[in-house]
Amino acid sequence: MGKKCLECAKCQQIKGWRVAREAYSVLWPVLINNKVATLELNEKQIQGLLDVTEEMTSIICGAEESGMNIAEYAEYITGKADECRARLEGNP
Repeated sequence: MGKKCLECAKCQQIKGWRVAREAYSVLWPVLINNKVATLELNEKQIQGLLDVTEEMTSIICGAEESGMNIAEYAEYITGKADECRARLEGNP
């Protein structure tokens, strides 16, 4: 019984990652386009957002293939977010 419960929990985690990935793939481009339009960003700022978009895509879409458990992956994402924030602020 316990093994079946663990298998079910793992399956639900994978489904959760897939839902997050799909939501991201729909919402992120809309948010980027909205920010570009409302903030009247220059080319350098737009390129910065596009660079972050590429990194976010690899982070979100890499969750399923990573082999990490949810806690490990959450730590990884937090670290990547800090790196991206520093880069956008001009502190590589």
